[in-house]
Amino acid sequence: MRLTSESRRQRWLILVCVWVLIAMIAAFDTLALRDYVTLLDDSALINATSLPLRRSVPSDYADAQTWVRFALALDSTGDWQLRHTDIDDAPDGRAVHWSSAFAHVVALGGKLRRASTGEPLTLATERSLAWINLPLFLAVVVLVSTLIARRAGAAAAALVALGMLGHPQFYGGFAPNNVDHHGLLSAASLGVVLGVALMGVGWWRTQVDRWSLLPESRSAARTGAIVSAVSGAIGMWISAASVIPSIAIAGAAGLAVTWWGGARARDDGAVFDATLWRLWSRVGAALALVFYLVEYAPHDIALRLEVNHPLYALAWLGGGELIAMAAEWRVVARRPAIPWIALAITATLVAPLVIVIGGSHVFVPLDPGIARLHASISEFRSMASLIGSGEGGNVSRYALSVLLLLPALAALRRGRREGVVLMFTALCVVASAALAFWQVRWWLSASGPELVLLLVVVASLVGGRSERTRWIVISVIGALFIGQAVARIRLTRANVDAHAVTIADAAQPLYRDVATSLRATQPDGDLVLLASPNASSGIGYFGRFRTIGTLYWENADGLRAAAAILSARTDLEARVLMRTRGVTHIALIGHDFLAQYLELAHPGATRDDIKATFGYRLLHDDSLPLWLRPVPVPARAGDTPPALSVVALQVVAEQSEPEALWHIALARLAARDATAAEQNFRSAIALVPTLQRASLYDAAATLAYQSGAHRLASTLFREAETIAPTVPMRVALAWILATSPDDGARDGAKALHLMEPLVSQSPNDPALLDGLAAALAESGRYDEAGSVAVRAVALYQRIGDTRGETRARLRLASYRANRPWRQ
Repeated sequence: MRLTSESRRQRWLILVCVWVLIAMIAAFDTLALRDYVTLLDDSALINATSLPLRRSVPSDYADAQTWVRFALALDSTGDWQLRHTDIDDAPDGRAVHWSSAFAHVVALGGKLRRASTGEPLTLATERSLAWINLPLFLAVVVLVSTLIARRAGAAAAALVALGMLGHPQFYGGFAPNNVDHHGLLSAASLGVVLGVALMGVGWWRTQVDRWSLLPESRSAARTGAIVSAVSGAIGMWISAASVIPSIAIAGAAGLAVTWWGGARARDDGAVFDATLWRLWSRVGAALALVFYLVEYAPHDIALRLEVNHPLYALAWLGGGELIAMAAEWRVVARRPAIPWIALAITATLVAPLVIVIGGSHVFVPLDPGIARLHASISEFRSMASLIGSGEGGNVSRYALSVLLLLPALAALRRGRREGVVLMFTALCVVASAALAFWQVRWWLSASGPELVLLLVVVASLVGGRSERTRWIVISVIGALFIGQAVARIRLTRANVDAHAVTIADAAQPLYRDVATSLRATQPDGDLVLLASPNASSGIGYFGRFRTIGTLYWENADGLRAAAAILSARTDLEARVLMRTRGVTHIALIGHDFLAQYLELAHPGATRDDIKATFGYRLLHDDSLPLWLRPVPVPARAGDTPPALSVVALQVVAEQSEPEALWHIALARLAARDATAAEQNFRSAIALVPTLQRASLYDAAATLAYQSGAHRLASTLFREAETIAPTVPMRVALAWILATSPDDGARDGAKALHLMEPLVSQSPNDPALLDGLAAALAESGRYDEAGSVAVRAVALYQRIGDTRGETRARLRLASYRANRPWRQ
């Protein structure tokens, strides 16, 4: 498949230039996304210094936060294997089946940053997220392009390397901050298909004097088999469920093209070698078994088929043997022994039979409730449902992936000699794309095979043409991929410049604010949060809280527990269930996931049934159980999207009704709902003895003032004044009337009416003079305001109050410029 011929020195020079270009573009992308994340962080409303973790990530990359928590857990225990977590399914936690190796990569990133910056390990680990993927991506680019350059020349290597940069789904797995295993899984699928293509799908050519897609020797074909096997085994270690389909598709496609096109390849002088398929399956199965033992031995051996397992290694071994025997029968008429066939079939079918028999006990995705939940997750949706829902933005991100199906259609129509490699890659892409049209998450796995197909189709089309033509074609396609990468960076930069974020991304700083608010109610000790899956992961991350329900398949029990609580029919039922889980706080973000929780807890429930649930009552009823206390969370300015509305609650011992109403009022204040806050304050104060009401109105007015609700503060101060007026109360009211930025809250005449008697009684009080000067300025009497302010400055100097003097001088300057003072 050699597209271009160059000297070894030229080849390395071209590769290094391509790698440097890719590294530069990826670095610019990293810097752009770092600035976008900083924009998210800066939009939080509360100082998060009380939290152990503080860095946001784009919503699509939220799994990176879970990897950070796993990495920190490994650092604290010193263990190699990542087998248990307490981040969800409280109080006991649950099993983990993520790759320990990748968790250690994340932990290493944090340690390296801590060594260079001196930051605490928690902050260093999360701040390293922006850069961890860059060396991983470049390592994949270097390895793959070096392999291709040796077999097909520098132009072919450059094409695939630039494709890895420009393909949105492939590069997206390595995007900055998307610290997850998806990029490596895409690389593993690429390696599986590329290796079999370099293996010649079991064929190699004896004539090396003419151009061909097949390997030039048996040794070269064996190298391809080993590359595919190693890639598949590593992929199974990282996520068997994501890579096993790629391995199975490669095997089935290899058998299909040999069955239907082998005779033509043989007649054209190619040699079929069944031992290549046996080498492929034996190396892959052996390595998959080794990786399983590294991950699970000796204490965690179990029949869990959602992850890498010896039964899958056995299936790979048996499948490879079946391919080899069937191909030999078809190509060289070598009939296999019946017992050997039976043994290979048995080995191949054991894993699927165990899944069929064991059901969800050995393969959780078969659980009907989990399957229904998956239907509501975007990555499990089909392309048809995305198109039907009108979510153009979600569909457009897959445009290039769909476009790259065209080479597959072209390849399937071509009838070239030695077309087994061409047909193999086309079938792999068509099968992978079929999975992706079923569930869009499979585009990640399809992206690697698409790049291999592009290489093979380009080689097929221009392989017989001049080397100059080959370079021109590959340069044009490479430039298109570079354009995709540059457009991605420009879009991110434009969003940063415009301070534009998606609603989903805006949830990140909101989660951080909620975590800060919840921690303020319980500064010490464990906090157990009940929330939707996304909010559980996000809020739990920033506070390092334990949670109940997340969407990870290992947490099926926690999901059901959260669903049962929030779908409870009565408050008492919910409280009993919460006690068994140790819930200390609840956070509901919009109507997020209540319907899905209800469907999980009560299959077949209608949307009207949701109104009878505990979770719905928390969102919509003003009366809360007396064992729940609202937690104030600052609201965003302007109209808050319903998806970002917050109800945060703390589980407390029984409180009195006035206490409950008072805390509801505080939460309403934080949410900028002054009307509702006033009603709750008045209801709470009406239930206490008359002698306490003035001080409570005063306290409520002060809280309203501190939250920026100046009109409400003014109203409440007046209520307090009618019951038992005090000097501080009148000064505070006058200050609002004179200086509030809210036009509807100011009244200079009333402010003067309050301040003049107070100053006449205490003419040497600088604070009172300050208030009088502000009232005079609001009334347009700037000369008098300036004179009074000069006296206030002098008195502050006399008593040594430097802060008061500084503030008074600022106000004096405003009055001398004929401007009233505004807070």
